[in-house]
Amino acid sequence: MDEMEIICVQAITSRRLPRTFRFDQMAYVASLLLLTTGVSYHRCTSVRAAAAWVGHMRPHLGCTIIRAAQVSKATYETRHVQALNKAMKAAQSSPSLALHYSPPNRTTLQLRAFPDASFATNDDQSSELGFINLLVEDGRGRVHFVMFFSRM
Repeated sequence: MDEMEIICVQAITSRRLPRTFRFDQMAYVASLLLLTTGVSYHRCTSVRAAAAWVGHMRPHLGCTIIRAAQVSKATYETRHVQALNKAMKAAQSSPSLALHYSPPNRTTLQLRAFPDASFATNDDQSSELGFINLLVEDGRGRVHFVMFFSRM
């Protein structure tokens, strides 16, 4: 399959060698709506869930979007809306930014996993666990992002 689209995210394979592929979220990012400062907690959580898809393909925004998920109704404040809007504006300011995957050098490829835990550091004093998995090519300085997970 050379091209496919799921929920406004396109997976595109190059037609020339070496065969690479990339994920493109331009349509999805363009559809994100910024929130007004007086928006309800329930509306904010809905938009935050939609923005979570952006964090999966743009790891540099993943942390901010995950932090936005750490707020509860009791701790919800205007600053949480502002932080979420900032992440969505950053995504919209570079709509063509995409993850590109090129063929790895299989002889030096290593899987690296990094776990992390933060105890009682969220706004509501809850804890968070997470990990990130990477494929690393020794000697070339190339890192292939595989996945990350964060859970409160």
